[in-house]
Amino acid sequence: MNTLNLILILAVAGLVVWVWKLRKENSELKIAMMENLFEGDDNDCPVEVSEAQEAKEEKKRQIVEYLKTNGKASNNDIENLIGISDSTATRYLQELEDEGLVLQEGQTGHAVFYSLK
Repeated sequence: MNTLNLILILAVAGLVVWVWKLRKENSELKIAMMENLFEGDDNDCPVEVSEAQEAKEEKKRQIVEYLKTNGKASNNDIENLIGISDSTATRYLQELEDEGLVLQEGQTGHAVFYSLK
């Protein structure tokens, strides 16, 4: 029975590692896709994007670049970085978290930091 338990534990551990790698690759792919969004000719994009949407995506890209460079950031760091309000910084960070690019560490107040997944 001990051998069976060991095999089961190793299988579960292998599955956990595999899922973790898939999530990391997915995050890296999303970052690369976001970076590619800002490269190339405007004619490459089949969908019309408003100037406001483009500006918003550029600010989100700046947040991702900041996190790549610094490892983590608070909401105040993001506010100061791109000159936006507290609620806008919170919304952008939430959108990046929903897109699977950013991970929130902490729950409330000054204990909350964000990092890349």
